[in-house]
Amino acid sequence: MLTAVHNPKGQLLAAAVASLGKTAPVVVEIGCARSLQEEPTDGWSTVYLSQHYGALWSVDIDQRALAIARLLVVQHGNGRVFHHM
Repeated sequence: MLTAVHNPKGQLLAAAVASLGKTAPVVVEIGCARSLQEEPTDGWSTVYLSQHYGALWSVDIDQRALAIARLLVVQHGNGRVFHHM
């Protein structure tokens, strides 16, 4: 599992998600990860959320971002994410 070493926003999200346990079977995210590398300005929530929950619905209008998010979830998450425009 990834840890947000250089990303305070990502660290905050990871801690908040971990504190909830597995209480949310489905999570809806508006906007998804836009870069293959984690950046300080991008919390990479798509990756962090996909590591903790059974189903992640990530909604975005940018097809390129959706393709990146799908790849990231396969590489780093649980592999189960649903993206829609």
